[in-house]
Amino acid sequence: MTTPELYLSLLSGRQGDVSHLSTEQRHNDVGSRLSGHPFPNDPDRLMDLLDALAAVCVWKEEKQVMFVSLSMTMDPKAATLYVSSNETVPATVTSHLRIIRGQLKELQSVVVPKQSSVVVPKQSIPPDIETSPDPSKTQARTEGELKIQKTIYEYSYGKLRQRFNKWAPDILAKYDAFTKSSNLNIQDATLLQATHLALKHIQSLLRSKRPPPDLSRLIWMIDKLSGSWQDHLNAAGIEEILTRWDNYIDAGRNRKLSLRRLLKKLFTLHHHIRTIMRIAWSRRLSPFLDGQFDVVAVPAACYDISIRVSEQAVLPVIFPAREQKHLPIYDDILKRLQEKAESEGVKIEKGKLSMKQAAVHAECTLLAYHIQHPNIHPYCYFGGSKLSCHGCATFFSSYNLVAESFHLPQFFTKGSHNKIYLRWTCPHLLPLQRFKPLQPGTLSLDAQVKQKMIAALGKELIAYVDELRAVRAGPSPSQSDSTAASGDSREDANESLADLIAGLAQLDDQV
Repeated sequence: MTTPELYLSLLSGRQGDVSHLSTEQRHNDVGSRLSGHPFPNDPDRLMDLLDALAAVCVWKEEKQVMFVSLSMTMDPKAATLYVSSNETVPATVTSHLRIIRGQLKELQSVVVPKQSSVVVPKQSIPPDIETSPDPSKTQARTEGELKIQKTIYEYSYGKLRQRFNKWAPDILAKYDAFTKSSNLNIQDATLLQATHLALKHIQSLLRSKRPPPDLSRLIWMIDKLSGSWQDHLNAAGIEEILTRWDNYIDAGRNRKLSLRRLLKKLFTLHHHIRTIMRIAWSRRLSPFLDGQFDVVAVPAACYDISIRVSEQAVLPVIFPAREQKHLPIYDDILKRLQEKAESEGVKIEKGKLSMKQAAVHAECTLLAYHIQHPNIHPYCYFGGSKLSCHGCATFFSSYNLVAESFHLPQFFTKGSHNKIYLRWTCPHLLPLQRFKPLQPGTLSLDAQVKQKMIAALGKELIAYVDELRAVRAGPSPSQSDSTAASGDSREDANESLADLIAGLAQLDDQV
């Protein structure tokens, strides 16, 4: 039987991502289809929050993915987070989220006046506004926010350290060459110099595999850097300092040398924490803190994968019209697949691609869980610590195409990076005992989802075959090759830069 896994494995041999092989929308962007409840006028706030909650669950340096969903009621007030991963969710994750919730509740007691002037009917959702923090509690609020920051930075320190060390050393090595060869105005030169010193201090603080004793210094420095660069990170003008850096370094050829990318990576955790702290004064999210709260670890699922990649299995797939004149293309596809398998540590033996206990990806596990537990009513957006792969994005879009016919809700994630992994397998959406009797000739939910996946991936495979034909016919065409956090504009950029420079001067005096 032909499976989506076969199509994905054949497509995986293509270098880079596969985003351009299909004109269909496959990135699963929620767009206008996302119900904004509890923020109908600003659904991005809810999406940012769920992405942030997933991101702060990650502590490993690599190969760890987290997804979360949220179920919330106003009467009675209750909130439940469902957490899934590409492995068994450890108890440390659920306890970490409960600790954060407890600290948010402490912060709420400081920033939210006890007597609210807004009267909310018992069974209605509060107004879509935030409570203004009590201005007389500034110091207590600062201490409460720092407590939450320390908790999350300490938990995710390993990931932060890995992310910084992956990018920063090469960029720091290019600093002198860029500043000496570029005619910078005073403002840009001052910003770059302060950033250079700050990055070197951060590099020193991140040398140890364990969090530094003075974690607040690291937090302060990232906070001031973030404020200093807030007007530049997304500016794309040719005279913008980050654009000039990328053009000088030729960051298009080597993304690891992009200062813009390093700064965005460095600020991601910081911005996620800022997003989470808004729970403390959000009336819409009051069930998080005022009612019953629970965290549910969704069980992971693993299946053995066995895919036949012999001529008999593959030729009807790559030549659906039985046009088998170009058999060398089969050899090209298998050669590229073999290279992909070797890069992922997978063996192809006797015409089979076999993998033991391949984990179902986190977002697919979460989707299957909610389909199998219809009494739970989560929001239709799943927050993720990183973008979905091509297999997961295709699975979600295929499920959404057939969900309505089964009277099931649609679900969405942030998007896809369009890469394909061989260790990908479809989850079982409904266990055998829950298959509903269907009309004669009607396929089950799982079968229809797989059918939609094969139809979409089949079109991409045809485009891939056409590419290989073009390669054999002439010169090869050029081929192109964790989630952004919400912004943070709490301080004027010039004020942040001034604070950063003053703080760095004090640090130098202490050395």
